[in-house]
Amino acid sequence: MRRGRADQALAGAAPEGASAHHQRRTAPRGGRLPQLPFYVNTLAQPWIADPARERRRAAVSSFGFGGTNFHCVLEEHDPNGEGLAVLAPAARVHLWHAEEPAALLDLLESDAAPADGTEPVPAGHARLALVASGAEEAAELRAAAARELRTRPEAEEFVLPRGAYYRRTALLGGEGGRAKRLAR
Repeated sequence: MRRGRADQALAGAAPEGASAHHQRRTAPRGGRLPQLPFYVNTLAQPWIADPARERRRAAVSSFGFGGTNFHCVLEEHDPNGEGLAVLAPAARVHLWHAEEPAALLDLLESDAAPADGTEPVPAGHARLALVASGAEEAAELRAAAARELRTRPEAEEFVLPRGAYYRRTALLGGEGGRAKRLAR
């Protein structure tokens, strides 16, 4: 168990995940707590799987001042994939880019697939990223972004509230603050 702020709780999750992966328990300060079903390690030690349990589990808690508490429970990966189920649709990022906004609009209005994401987008390219939970939502956002780009072809950037992000060119390191200062 680790105590602190939310960032500390999240930072505590990484060692616990590594512990499950390496099958070795971490060793924070502490000791056995009386009559509780858990304990806090005082030394790093092998994490032997309990045959009565499906997988190893670790918990990280952060108790903040004023009642702001954060908790995370990690479970060991099941290499066989048994019992895995999608509980909710996961959002996916779709990205298109082209040298000019007009070429990007052509891609959006065609059946062109999004970029596969294995290569970086060239700095001078216009780009559109969508965040959608399914094919239908992605198609709606793509059409809305194409309409916006068609009506505002000279726009440097725009954001559609449901999850579409357009930028005419890349924002290089440090330029964001400078652009905001110049706009004042």
